[in-house]
Amino acid sequence: MIPIHLTLQGIYSYQEKQSIDFTRLTEANIFGIFGPVGSGKSTVLEAITYALYGRTDRLNLSGDDRNYNMMNLKSNELLIEFRFRTGKGDTEYMATVTGKRNSKQFDVVKAHDRAAYQRVNEQWQPIEVNSLDTIIGLSYENFKRTIIIPQNRFQEFLQLGNKERTQMMKELFNLEKYELYYKVVALESKNNQQQQNLDGQLQQLGDLNPEQVSLAEEGLKTIKHEIEQKAKELALQQEEEVKFRKLKELVGKLRETEQLLAQLKAQEPDFIRLDRSIREYDYCRLNFMGLLESAKEVSAKIAQFEQGITADNSLLTTTLKQLTDIEASYEVVKKEFDGRELLKQQAEELGKIAKLNQLGVVRNHLNERISKGDKIYSDTVEKANQLKVEYDLLAVSLKETRAQQPDMALLSKMRDWFTVNNLHTSSLKEVNLELVAVQTEMEAIEKQKSLLWEDKCFDGILPTNDFKEIVAQLEDRKVQIKDFINQLSMELEHLALQSKLQEYATNLEEGRPCPLCGALSHPEPLTAQSVSEAQVQARNQRSVHEKEIIAIEQGQKQLSEIATKLQLKRETLDRLLGKQKEQAAKVAEHQTLFVWEAYRDERTITTEFSKAEQLQLQIKEKEAEQEKFAQRLEDENRNKEKYGKAVEEFRHQLTANSTESSTLSSQITLFQISEFETNSSDEIETRKNILLKQYRDVEAAYETTLRTLTTLRKESDTITGRLEANRKTLEQERTVQQAVGAKISAQLEQSEYSSIVAVEKILAQPMDVEREKKKVDDFRHSLDFSQKQLAAFNTEMGDQKYDAQQHQVVLLSIASVSEELKLKNQSQGKLESDLIKLKADLDTQKSLRELADRLHARGEDIKTLKQLFKASGFVNYISSVYLQELCHAANGRFYKLTRQKLSLEVTDDNNFQVRDFMNGGKVRNVKTLSGGQTFQAALSLALALADNIQKITDSNQNFFFLDEGFGSLDKDSLETVFDTLKSLRKENRIVGVISHVEEMQQEIDAHLKIVNDEERGSLIRTSWS
Repeated sequence: MIPIHLTLQGIYSYQEKQSIDFTRLTEANIFGIFGPVGSGKSTVLEAITYALYGRTDRLNLSGDDRNYNMMNLKSNELLIEFRFRTGKGDTEYMATVTGKRNSKQFDVVKAHDRAAYQRVNEQWQPIEVNSLDTIIGLSYENFKRTIIIPQNRFQEFLQLGNKERTQMMKELFNLEKYELYYKVVALESKNNQQQQNLDGQLQQLGDLNPEQVSLAEEGLKTIKHEIEQKAKELALQQEEEVKFRKLKELVGKLRETEQLLAQLKAQEPDFIRLDRSIREYDYCRLNFMGLLESAKEVSAKIAQFEQGITADNSLLTTTLKQLTDIEASYEVVKKEFDGRELLKQQAEELGKIAKLNQLGVVRNHLNERISKGDKIYSDTVEKANQLKVEYDLLAVSLKETRAQQPDMALLSKMRDWFTVNNLHTSSLKEVNLELVAVQTEMEAIEKQKSLLWEDKCFDGILPTNDFKEIVAQLEDRKVQIKDFINQLSMELEHLALQSKLQEYATNLEEGRPCPLCGALSHPEPLTAQSVSEAQVQARNQRSVHEKEIIAIEQGQKQLSEIATKLQLKRETLDRLLGKQKEQAAKVAEHQTLFVWEAYRDERTITTEFSKAEQLQLQIKEKEAEQEKFAQRLEDENRNKEKYGKAVEEFRHQLTANSTESSTLSSQITLFQISEFETNSSDEIETRKNILLKQYRDVEAAYETTLRTLTTLRKESDTITGRLEANRKTLEQERTVQQAVGAKISAQLEQSEYSSIVAVEKILAQPMDVEREKKKVDDFRHSLDFSQKQLAAFNTEMGDQKYDAQQHQVVLLSIASVSEELKLKNQSQGKLESDLIKLKADLDTQKSLRELADRLHARGEDIKTLKQLFKASGFVNYISSVYLQELCHAANGRFYKLTRQKLSLEVTDDNNFQVRDFMNGGKVRNVKTLSGGQTFQAALSLALALADNIQKITDSNQNFFFLDEGFGSLDKDSLETVFDTLKSLRKENRIVGVISHVEEMQQEIDAHLKIVNDEERGSLIRTSWS
């Protein structure tokens, strides 16, 4: 996981919104976050873990009221927005936390809202917030142990107990997949169940043998032969039964046909009468129905016309009377209508007189407003002129004050020069102080170097600055001493042999053979005293030489440490000298830019700025006053223009009023205007409305009378025309009636009927001719078909006779034989089923026994696996392997960081120990390491863990964040930490460090500086801005 950006607001000491661009920091590989204790450094890590996991060690959700206590007391909102990338494709994700304080209750803060997003095609797509730990690949606890390591947790992995470290390894490397004990137990249980199931199946099968199959096959053969005989017998009887059944059906059909024919013969007279009625109805319908309908239709029309003529005669008489009355009324109304325009003219002149009265009232009001407006306008003009004079005086004063201002650009330029000059001078002083400190430290190291030459191991070696040469000389001397020791060891071996010979020499007797050489004479046997003294002397010499080697190795170690320190200090000295030269050049160059000799004293600039500030204050006050005067003057001018326009508008309205009054007076001819001087406009309007109403009433009466007269004349003409037409049509219909009557008489003479009444009686009967004809035809067809069918059945029957008793005997025999055949078939089916089952059971028994043998063998294998995986034994073994690999990877760095002096090892109980090569390669507890060495060991393990996590999470790059104050480390341990962090730059790693130690800030260029302002809270400053 690589961080990209973090935004904080309203959390702990962060009052204002603050942002961290991690891309600038991670580019430097090693970066830091520095600030004094309590400034808010650790909050950065806590905010990241809270956004990712929703948890924090500092506050619990319940009990500590985390939602309230996490929020800054001066803030009403909390915001955390953390963007990062992880995974093989460097996918970008964002985690957010938001919270709000209750606006009415200060101490009530609702639960914080957490959300997560994934960038897909440059768009943020929401994802489940609980999936972040899966995406990162670490639990909350392991995230704090390997990626973001809070205070006092950095060395936790190194010092964890066996159980906790094993659990951590299981979580980090997903070793739960090797926790197979319960799966093996499940397999064992399943295998046992399968065995028990097989035993039950075998018991259900019982005792089976192949002889049972032969017996079953023989019985099946016998029953099949019996079935075949019975089937032949059944077939013969069924053929005989079919003959009886057909003869029985023929007899039944013959009897049914005879009965049907008797019924049809009985119905034949009715159908003869029906056929005669159909023919009579059909004749009358064709010859008389049309003429009778025409005669009826003509009679109806004649009656209708006669009734209409009578009604129209009555209506015409009434209409003519109404027409006479309305014509008399029309003459009176028309006379009034012709004189109506005089009423309208009088009303119009009354309206103009009312308008003249209104214009007079308006004219008086306008004269009054013009008089008042003239006075207000004159006062406004005078006030505006006075303000103009005061404004001009103030402008002159402001111009004089501005003229007194100094050249601010020049003053600013001089002040900037002094600011830069002070910065350069201050930086040069700091560099000089650092140079003095480094030179003092180098002198102390040189003094340590001089003290080394007081040791005997440096005798004969000149104290030069060529440390490699000195180390080579010491190494040569150590080789020579080791050669002496080897020679002494060989001599001691030789003396040990002589000591053994001395034992034989002590037992030698003259005349007895030596057990080694067989000699009988022993003139000079070996003495024990000489051998023992030589052994003591050789051991003492070897001990002295071994101590010399230890002294040389200690001298080499001290010399190596002094050389490293001197090298670091020389590098620092060279850097500071370069920085001093660069800073001095900046000071000298900056001095050449000063060209204002009159202002050589910086206090003069300050005095000038004070004067300029006072003048600026006066100018601002006068400008404010001038702005007020300008606003007042503008307001008065605006009022003057407004009042002038208003008075002018009143005069214009007065002129228009007078013109309109003259025009109206000239248009009045029917009345004298003086007659209405005492009347109000409303009274005049009332008289005008009365005249207009009379005008409208006359018009309405005329139009109504004219409309009624026209309507009555049209109705009279219409009725007269209709009467003439109806009388003519009535005569025509009577002629048609006579013609139809003649045709009917002619048809009666040609028919068998004596009168038209008989014909009408026949046609009055309701009859569907086609349906009745079909009914007669169907009867005749049925009668003919029944007669023919009866003849055919008699011919087919011939001399045959049906014997029902014999037929029943045959049926009973068939039923008996069928039942026997059915029972035998069932027996055959049962025998076949039993045979098939017997063969299948034998095959099943064989398969089950083979499977039982395999399950028994598998059960023995499962027992072995169960013992292997019991009590997490296999997981602990895998964990040990991973821990050994992790330790091996960490040693690759730790061994180099300690200059081949120390290495880490894993004990049999999965704890760490240290092998000390400076003390004969013996092992000791990790708790005996110094502060700097502990940091190196923990860092090496953390980096090894980070490498493994990078592989597990399939990330292209990884980082870890270290929140370790380092305040408890001494100077040497702190220097070890610096050297270790510097070495990481060469490995292209990303490591973040949080500390309050000032020396750390000097060693790490890319860093953030966090300060806690009393008013604004924690603020973040970058080293590059």
